[in-house]
Amino acid sequence: MKGCLMKDESGTYLLQTRHSAKVKLDTTEDLNPRVGQLVKVTGTFVDTHPETNGGTSAANSSMQVHPTHAFRVFKVDVLSQTCSARKK
Repeated sequence: MKGCLMKDESGTYLLQTRHSAKVKLDTTEDLNPRVGQLVKVTGTFVDTHPETNGGTSAANSSMQVHPTHAFRVFKVDVLSQTCSARKK
């Protein structure tokens, strides 16, 4: 998947695709040096579950917890040093 690597105010890495969709990236790698660059990420989509408060499991909670989709990154390739280099 190709797009512009971004980081939101919470520190979550996002990939903005050419169709303006923002995909949450799941990675343990420090991608800070690549923020603002056009990249190609290789990986797979996964379901992540938000943490519950107070250490209670979702099964014990009266609220239903819905999974969040993220893209687990295995590899990052830099295509351009800037996002503006994208071709239409």
